[in-house]
Amino acid sequence: LLWTASVALILCSLPVVSGGQAIQLIAPEVLRVFDPLVTDVLRDAGFSPKTRFVPQARLFTEYNRGGYDAAWFLTDSGIAKLTDAFRIPVVLYSAEFVAVTLKPSPRITRREDLRSLRVAINLGNRAAIDITRGVAKLELNTDQVAMFRMLASGRVDAVVTVRAAVPGFAKSAGLLSYHIQEPSLATFPYYLVLSRSTALWENRITQAFRTAVDEGYWGQGLAAGIDAMNQAGTNGPLHE
Repeated sequence: LLWTASVALILCSLPVVSGGQAIQLIAPEVLRVFDPLVTDVLRDAGFSPKTRFVPQARLFTEYNRGGYDAAWFLTDSGIAKLTDAFRIPVVLYSAEFVAVTLKPSPRITRREDLRSLRVAINLGNRAAIDITRGVAKLELNTDQVAMFRMLASGRVDAVVTVRAAVPGFAKSAGLLSYHIQEPSLATFPYYLVLSRSTALWENRITQAFRTAVDEGYWGQGLAAGIDAMNQAGTNGPLHE
């Protein structure tokens, strides 16, 4: 398990707090690889975290049913769909969304260039939905690797997804040649959110994540997880 070893090596220098206050979280299944990273930071803040992973399209419904203290890796547009939630003011990841085509043509330099094309995006990804608003021929798919197979077969003209995830998706789809359009279409920051019933935890959790980011542990852990996922060609990362 490459990602387990990579993330474990990054996290071994973080102090571990035994026991701790229970905190129930929810996150997209495709981001399970980052669970050790999130868990370790929360343990450092004095919590005993447990994350439930669900399909991305179900996350908002599941959270709004109640029973969760927090959710992680959400953009502002995703957070707006949650009731009784507010974000921790630390950017956990900035996802750069790009259009991927088979060849340099058609040229895509802005969102409006997508409107006349057949475009595939991930179902439930609020950021991608925002980017492709106004596109008439939009293909929604829960499997991002399948989207790249659609691109390879000519069923769509472009795929809109996170730049860091493109190599893994293309590898799994057997797509050896593709073109990432420049510049990127948008960049969205991702956050952890807390329910308002646990607002008293805000300072502790904010400080723990800010320390992990400022001291480099967080960035190293993210990079290790993303690299491992791309090498394995798995269906991630970072799709809120």
